[in-house]
Amino acid sequence: MKSALLSTLVVIALASSFALTCCAAPETSKTSGPELVKVSGDASFQKDVLESKLPVVVDFYADWCGPCKMLAPIVEDLAKEYDGKVVFYRINIDKNEALANKFEITSIPALKVFKNGKIVADALGFKTAEQLRPEIQKAL
Repeated sequence: MKSALLSTLVVIALASSFALTCCAAPETSKTSGPELVKVSGDASFQKDVLESKLPVVVDFYADWCGPCKMLAPIVEDLAKEYDGKVVFYRINIDKNEALANKFEITSIPALKVFKNGKIVADALGFKTAEQLRPEIQKAL
């Protein structure tokens, strides 16, 4: 009887632990404040990019793209570096095919730098921060 009761208590403890771990609210981000690299798309591109008062860097990417994943932290770092001077957006080409077609995105990652609604620079493929800075500077 004691071993059955002990076994039942162990099962209940394990189930409770799993429920707390599995179903707990996700941890909040350690960084507070707005994201520096925002998401844009077909519906908001005109306002986000073309009508922006500041220069804009647009990172055209796809979730399945390895080089895009490698470039993402570099774009994040550049967004921090140029915070307040340049706005950064990411556009998923799989979810925004009209924009990808409009800007003739045939290979990714593809970055376009806009100033006053016009493309002033671009970069195709994986690039380092050192390679991207001169392209961003063209908009300043």
